[in-house]
Amino acid sequence: MSGLWGYQSGLDLYLQENGINTLFFAGVNADQCVLGTLVDAYFRGYDCVVVQDTIATTSPTGGLENVIYNAGNSYGFVTDTGRIINAVYS
Repeated sequence: MSGLWGYQSGLDLYLQENGINTLFFAGVNADQCVLGTLVDAYFRGYDCVVVQDTIATTSPTGGLENVIYNAGNSYGFVTDTGRIINAVYS
């Protein structure tokens, strides 16, 4: 359940062709699709940022918290929309 699954996925090719190396993650099923894509992106060398207040899941308690913890401690960084907006307009 990853947007980067497989050898040279369409998304990976697009990112490479356009010189994009920092990815911001948002979406639902955070502990499945978002996490899968995050891990694949990390291992492909992308800089990964999870936007904490833009992810969610329908999984039982703990799923979302585990994604946030692992994202910040293993696969990249965690921030929120407020910090991104402040950075853009500073």
